[in-house]
Amino acid sequence: MRVLARGAVRVLARGAVRVLARGAVRVLARGAVRVLARGIAIFTAVPACDGCRCARIASVINVAWDHNCYYHERLLRALPARCGRVLDVGCGAGRFAARLAERADRVDALDRSPAMIAEARRIVPANVTCLLGDAATEDLPGGAYDAVTSISALHHMDLPAVLPRLAAALRPGGLLIVVALHRVEIPRGLPAEAVSVVGYGARRAVLLCLPAGRRYRREMYQRRAAQAPVPVKDPQLTLRQVRAQAAAALPGSRVRWLVHWRYELSWRKPDR
Repeated sequence: MRVLARGAVRVLARGAVRVLARGAVRVLARGAVRVLARGIAIFTAVPACDGCRCARIASVINVAWDHNCYYHERLLRALPARCGRVLDVGCGAGRFAARLAERADRVDALDRSPAMIAEARRIVPANVTCLLGDAATEDLPGGAYDAVTSISALHHMDLPAVLPRLAAALRPGGLLIVVALHRVEIPRGLPAEAVSVVGYGARRAVLLCLPAGRRYRREMYQRRAAQAPVPVKDPQLTLRQVRAQAAAALPGSRVRWLVHWRYELSWRKPDR
């Protein structure tokens, strides 16, 4: 009986391992195909932007190397087809502000780093105003913006202090949508961490197979070498802490987990 039991356990264990391995391979293969198909579709269908080096193809090709560019399209899809005035908080070197300028009559690009504002002024079009200041202390106009956006900047700030200020700057019905980093919660966040790591590696492998991907990778590193260093800060809040602070500051806000160690916070200001 013991021999039979041991044999049965071995057979079941081997079968389980095979099933898990096949499932993992299928998931990775589907993800790689989707990324490749999306990249090819945008590459062939969307022309480059005359006023910005970060064309849509660059946004797709660079996703494996620049996580911020990866989320440009996501935020743009959330915005109306046409906006009057938009505030971009933590604009950095101005790449997303330049993308926003295609959709808005006027863009205010705000950053507290003089070096980043200098870089942004080099590439943004005429309808973008680059402002040196801190969102936590800057005198923002009340009810002036159709949308407030931010990419990888909110984790540099105190959420309970800055979120109400950004909300006050929105007009009724305006949209606040940001992407920022969160701290991985161990062990709760380890499965999500594994997904980000696997997805990052798979995307790099797929894009390295494309000549355009290798070319844009080289150009990105050359551009970064010529620019001032980007201010960085490790995130202090876990995803649960972000959700709690956002709910307290902006009732009705929504926080979603995203790949590449980021989250999306969205909130629409109620109409009066």
